[in-house]
Amino acid sequence: GKVNEEVRSYWVGKGDMAPTLCQNKDADFSASERTYKSQKRCLSKTLFTRTLRNGEKVPREWLVYSPSTGNVYCFFCKLFGNGSSAFTHSGYSDWKHSVEQVEMHEAGQSHRNARLRCALTRHQLAELGVISGACFQ
Repeated sequence: GKVNEEVRSYWVGKGDMAPTLCQNKDADFSASERTYKSQKRCLSKTLFTRTLRNGEKVPREWLVYSPSTGNVYCFFCKLFGNGSSAFTHSGYSDWKHSVEQVEMHEAGQSHRNARLRCALTRHQLAELGVISGACFQ
């Protein structure tokens, strides 16, 4: 559904850990199962980790799973995005191409802009005293 300012403020007020609070990366992924021709595929937990060029593994904290839809979304783009990406609106569930699409999404300008808008909103709310500045640590 549509995200309003109250919802944005709530999640921004949770600080840097907000995405992980609703990530559901340890959930049962059975609702994500899709059938391609005769092959069944579903979300893999490995999608929640990114491997850097030097081999280091870092969490994709922005990626959130919805057990009710069986789709993944981008936390930042869902709250602050204005693009037409499935990660923003309907949710993404093409597991055959998920690695490539997630990589393209996180490298995209609209994703970077949404992350920036989130950080700016957090800063503004902290300056106004609406939320604690502790989330900047």
